Amino acid sequence: MRRRFLIPRMLRELVRSALAEMDGAVFGSPGKCRYCGGGVAGYDVRKRAFACIIEDGKKREIHVHVKRFCCRDCGKVCYADAPFYPGTRIGSPVVDLCVCLAATMPFNRAERFLKEIGLAVDRGTIRNYAHRNFGNIPYVEIFGIHMPISILNISVLSITGGEEGSVTGAESLSARRFPPA
Repeated sequence: MRRRFLIPRMLRELVRSALAEMDGAVFGSPGKCRYCGGGVAGYDVRKRAFACIIEDGKKREIHVHVKRFCCRDCGKVCYADAPFYPGTRIGSPVVDLCVCLAATMPFNRAERFLKEIGLAVDRGTIRNYAHRNFGNIPYVEIFGIHMPISILNISVLSITGGEEGSVTGAESLSARRFPPA
């Protein structure tokens, strides 16, 4: 029988609530065309998977909405700034957590740890993200675990956020070290 991690409930709730607050966030800052620097016009909105949390033994997808724009000069379609690393399918705070855990423990243990926290990420994905270079990921050690600052910032934003307590797209970008929208 596998030993379970002794994870404080506060840490579990901190991560799960921070990611759950991102559900339905809209990222739609127009900016300029990434290809030619020209003006852009709204095109459509895409729904992207941000994380998969486990609640009551069932998986629940957290989605965000990312607006796309069409350049008026070159005609290419580009996305608004969003909290995703290039070439990843889950949100950058989750990737940060995977990379921080993989730096201190084997991939299979990191997968079990994430399951205990309430996140569904397989060990192959953790391994792939651990071998990529996402730059220096700032973290804080909480209960002996390297917790990325990006998750903590989103958690704080969910408490101090808008009227309903939900995180807006622009706020989460600044929390993730992306330029503000």
